[in-house]
Amino acid sequence: MDIALPDACAARDVLAYDPVQRQMTRKQQQLDAVRVTGGPGTGALPPACMDVLSHSVHQAGDYLLSIMRSAADAERLRGPG
Repeated sequence: MDIALPDACAARDVLAYDPVQRQMTRKQQQLDAVRVTGGPGTGALPPACMDVLSHSVHQAGDYLLSIMRSAADAERLRGPG
């Protein structure tokens, strides 16, 4: 339980992130209402945890963008057909 509660709180906070919310289907939003009303813990992640999570998300995003750019560049170099 010592590890499960922080993990559950982190998942709750990620799911509450506005860009994630905007991409949820109506059914996912309905299920998310259960998370909001009955999820473990209350409030936000401690600042140190939020900093690590934010850094990780930004780092992952930057990495994915670099992979996508590399793939697009390789496709352009290959040319048509």
